[in-house]
Amino acid sequence: MWTLLPILTLAVAAWWSLAGQHNTGSAAALFKSPIQTPTAPTAATSTPTSTPDGLFRSILATPQYVASYRQHLPLVRRDFTPTPTPTPTPTLTPTPIIYGWKGMGDAGEIPGANSSNQFWGLNPSWYYNWGYAGVWAAAHPEQAQSAATTAEQMALAMEDPHYVPMIWCTNDVDANFISPELAAGMASSHPGRVWLLFNEPDVVIDEDNCGGRIDSHYIDLFGPETGYYDGNHYPHLGKYLAKQYIRYYDAITAVDPTARVFPFGGAMPPGAGANNGAVARAIWNGFASYLANPVEEPNPAPRPLHGIAIHAYPIPQSTGCWIEDFACLQQALVSTHAFYQAVNPGVTAQKSIWITEVGNLQPGGTPPGSWQGRQAKQADTLNELTQPLLTWFTANAVPGGSVPYFNGLAWFSTHDCRPRGDGSVKDFTASDLLDIGLVNCPLTQQPTIQQLTVIGQAWAAAQCAACACPGPDCP
Repeated sequence: MWTLLPILTLAVAAWWSLAGQHNTGSAAALFKSPIQTPTAPTAATSTPTSTPDGLFRSILATPQYVASYRQHLPLVRRDFTPTPTPTPTPTLTPTPIIYGWKGMGDAGEIPGANSSNQFWGLNPSWYYNWGYAGVWAAAHPEQAQSAATTAEQMALAMEDPHYVPMIWCTNDVDANFISPELAAGMASSHPGRVWLLFNEPDVVIDEDNCGGRIDSHYIDLFGPETGYYDGNHYPHLGKYLAKQYIRYYDAITAVDPTARVFPFGGAMPPGAGANNGAVARAIWNGFASYLANPVEEPNPAPRPLHGIAIHAYPIPQSTGCWIEDFACLQQALVSTHAFYQAVNPGVTAQKSIWITEVGNLQPGGTPPGSWQGRQAKQADTLNELTQPLLTWFTANAVPGGSVPYFNGLAWFSTHDCRPRGDGSVKDFTASDLLDIGLVNCPLTQQPTIQQLTVIGQAWAAAQCAACACPGPDCP
């Protein structure tokens, strides 16, 4: 069966063509004049005039109509059902990962402690491993690997939602560091993460920090004996870090608008005592000022911060405090929190602040690197630093507390027992969360004792239901 409307349409078109051969009037006249019943032929007309029905039958038989009919045949089948155009599925914005307050700096020196066994029972809410170029590579540049290989390792680690990626230092100073493009590739596949940018770019102690790499690369900017770290150019360093932050921020958030970017793990917090705090404030002022008005960028729009990462060691090179003086450390943290709320408030106020490194960097054993006396030193750390810090933090890093925007606290480390280039041992085992047993440093074998130290036991047991708020990680 065929529908009538298309046939009639074609028929009318054909009739129009034929009618035009017998009517010298205008097209308008054809529509204005009704169809009349033809009269009998006159003597002068030898061909009889057709009736309307006859006219349509003659139209349907014309070659023009048949050709047009066949051309349109598939369009007029009554049993033809067009395939509906599917409605596009809307792209869903992923939900950012909500991190708990308690973290861990995983130095990675113990192969048997990893995320698959929850680091022997520590069960951190989040952890990171500096995202650099392999174990000990920060202290041993000869072990550095390509940025692509490091990115592959980081992407594999990011399969665990508790893992927090870090860009250890900008690839502007070393092509073996993760580039913004590589970071964007990881961010697009693993959305919703917090990204930590740059590890201790504010100090030049050794090649174990980003600052040492920056200084080595840019020493000629202000003269061979100066660089960013001569005491006169800290605001310039802040501006430089802001420009590097923008490179990574733009790349990461372009592919993952749910990502949160936290700069930078400064060894010296702005609230530190002595000259440390003054240096940190100068760097942060240069950093925040440029973010608020990045006039030298192709896109001069201000860039935001999602959060801030700091270190807070009770040593003279960090907070200006000593391990035995927790009151000094507490004051440094309170002053740091106040600085971010009051100075450049449009950039830093009401942002989450993560303490990504805190611990005891004194040797655990006597002599350094040996197991003798290690457990006693770890017990001292628990009493002098770990327990007071946890008690203070869980009471004050909450809504209505004295430092409500502190909502992340990571202990350093699972274990750090590295050889230095001069043959000595960098022994931080007074800060151990994991018990490596009665072995000397550096480790040459898999530890057989897989249990927590007294510090680790306290860290694993600490609870704080409200510590993660306020801040962007709140449900």
